[in-house]
Amino acid sequence: MRTLTRVACVALLTVPAASQGQPLSGPPIADAAGERTLVRTDYQGRLHALDAPPEEAALELLDLDGRARDAVRRVIAERAAVLDRIVLDNLDLFPQFAAARQAGDKLGQLRLFMEFVRVTEPLRHRGTLAEEVRAVLPLHARDRFDRLVSEYWRAAAADRVAHTRALGATITSREAMRQVRFETLGRELERSYARLSASESFFVEYLLRGLGLSEHQEERIRAIIGEYDARAMRGATEAERAEAFLGVIALLNEKQREAFLERLKGF
Repeated sequence: MRTLTRVACVALLTVPAASQGQPLSGPPIADAAGERTLVRTDYQGRLHALDAPPEEAALELLDLDGRARDAVRRVIAERAAVLDRIVLDNLDLFPQFAAARQAGDKLGQLRLFMEFVRVTEPLRHRGTLAEEVRAVLPLHARDRFDRLVSEYWRAAAADRVAHTRALGATITSREAMRQVRFETLGRELERSYARLSASESFFVEYLLRGLGLSEHQEERIRAIIGEYDARAMRGATEAERAEAFLGVIALLNEKQREAFLERLKGF
């Protein structure tokens, strides 16, 4: 039931681009100083996209002690928690976007996109990931961090420009940069959704939100979810999952149950 949400999660902020396939990766490219960089190409000369934002991937190429690494990881974890909460609070946007995209409703897609821009404001208020990471880096690592990140973004934009022109179209460097940054954010949304999917309690919390639960209902439901999460850590079976689900359903009144099941249909 979550496949549609996962696909829409990525589609919401991913700018359409030509399929690149999954060719083998070539060796890392060294910068002018002979240092390792984040820029890697496949054997067709295409840039190998990073799984994580370059600001995060750069951590592995910096000479940092344990304290500095912990500080950076704390920043990354804090931002991930903010993004997770945004995704959880707005899960309903993703199936709506998928439906609008499937129907070819361009105005609907634009409206939902602007809504997502609005709800991600708490993350933007923190500043960029680069700004937050740089602030906790020791002075000796900051210039190297700046070079790694800016070099990757320039390479990503240049790769997009070259590939688009090879297909017979044109694109400016600025537009290419916007596309690759949006696609990186799309991957971050996918990672966020994967984290939320690993916790049944988060997902059920969303489904139960706004149902007007009594204190007794909420207490009982959280007990069921907590027990299930404990089992899930050991590898819960489908039967145990079904038991927990039915246990939650049984605690809802008719109106709440209808609303719960209606919301569930969207996912």
